[in-house]
Amino acid sequence: MEKERFMPQETAPPDDKTPAQNITFESSHSSGPGGQNVNKRETKVRARWNFENDPALTEDQKQRIRSAYPGRVTEAGELIVESQSERSRDANQRKAAARLLDLIARALEVAPERQETKVPFSAKRARLEEKHHTAAKKELRKKVDEW
Repeated sequence: MEKERFMPQETAPPDDKTPAQNITFESSHSSGPGGQNVNKRETKVRARWNFENDPALTEDQKQRIRSAYPGRVTEAGELIVESQSERSRDANQRKAAARLLDLIARALEVAPERQETKVPFSAKRARLEEKHHTAAKKELRKKVDEW
């Protein structure tokens, strides 16, 4: 299994907080498409990023990554992504790096806090009218007293 450092130029924007030089790639034989090519060449790529040792991340951000992808994070604190869908190693490296950066961006995205709003008067009125309508239907189902 080969290990190499690779800095993807097209997948990491320059202002990205994730240093692309910290992504490590390992290649191995693929089970994807390629026929005899996959038996001869190591085209499957596993991208690893050690976020635990990244000084750009806060402890809260590290915890968010851990909780977002528990099956992809190792005990050493590495986030792992594999790609074997392409025939070439370079294409799989680009695909794995792009997927890794996408996972990181989704894990670090903070949803805005919801502002509480009042229930509109029309919605309250509609709910009450529906309740009265249901009650009237049920009233018609009752037995009638005979005299």
